[in-house]
Amino acid sequence: MHTYNTDRGKLLFYIVVFTIASVILIYTTRTNEAIQELEAENQALITHIKCLQQLDSLHHEKIILEKRISDTIEKRSKIVEEDLINAMIQVESEGDSSAYCASEQAVGCLQIRPIMLREVNRILKIREQDKRFTLQDRWSRGKSVEMFYVWKNFHHKDSSPEKIARNWNGGPRGINNPRTVRYWNKVENEIEETYALR
Repeated sequence: MHTYNTDRGKLLFYIVVFTIASVILIYTTRTNEAIQELEAENQALITHIKCLQQLDSLHHEKIILEKRISDTIEKRSKIVEEDLINAMIQVESEGDSSAYCASEQAVGCLQIRPIMLREVNRILKIREQDKRFTLQDRWSRGKSVEMFYVWKNFHHKDSSPEKIARNWNGGPRGINNPRTVRYWNKVENEIEETYALR
């Protein structure tokens, strides 16, 4: 009887130990799984943060690049505009402010005719500006260039250099006139030569 109780006590002890061990094992396993899940979530969060940081860095670089591109385009457009007027002056008069073509009554470095002078003064009147140019002003390089810009900014603010040059040479529909192609080719060659020297 005594042995039976001892064996029963041992069995009960083993059952208790086994149960406790099982509980501890289950708890440990679940804890490890929870820790692994947390670590995975943490890693995903870290990766996400790194991606956001990269995106923020890329966004910053994008802004810088856009600014550089914008500045370059603006600078380039100014250079193109200056090169265009200089090339046209070279083609029109070889840079001579005293150039005169009697058959067309064209005067100065840009060979401005009376009809263009009237158009420039008409634009100034439309814009309600008091300034007016005279026939004599065509002999001045500075005033000739000024007249060109009055005309250009009114009629060709966003036009291509080719359209500006061909319309200057051939009138309002100069871009559609095949005869102005030769003029544009000369102007373009002058611009290319200018770039080649830089």
